[in-house]
Amino acid sequence: MSLKQDLEHILKTALATDPSFRRIEQVVMDGCIDDARRHALEGSKEAFLVSVMRLMALPGNGHTRLIPNDAISVLPLRFVSFRTTVQLTVAAPDITASRGELIAVNGTPVSQFEIAADKFLAGTRQRKRVIWPILLVW
Repeated sequence: MSLKQDLEHILKTALATDPSFRRIEQVVMDGCIDDARRHALEGSKEAFLVSVMRLMALPGNGHTRLIPNDAISVLPLRFVSFRTTVQLTVAAPDITASRGELIAVNGTPVSQFEIAADKFLAGTRQRKRVIWPILLVW
């Protein structure tokens, strides 16, 4: 299925049938849909997935979401949210990264990544806190 077909399927199933989208301003939804459509036409898989994740996160609940597990190309790393930190717990043997708390990525504090991830993830603050590190390995 093409990215454009994927988007049409999402629009016909999730957006048309999920009542949680009814409270979202149409102009906000249209902006997200336009972004997703543009990325689909460009063939930009990662940009498309991020734009659809943002669209599906608009209701802010925990059941309306898109996590493209099989579509994500991941680094051989495993991050875990622990209390207020992100910990690197597993890395492939050929990666020399130190295990422990992740402080920054290329000089950017981890907290800035968590703030940026918020609009792409659905659910409560606690749920987002637990799952946002998946975006680090994407």
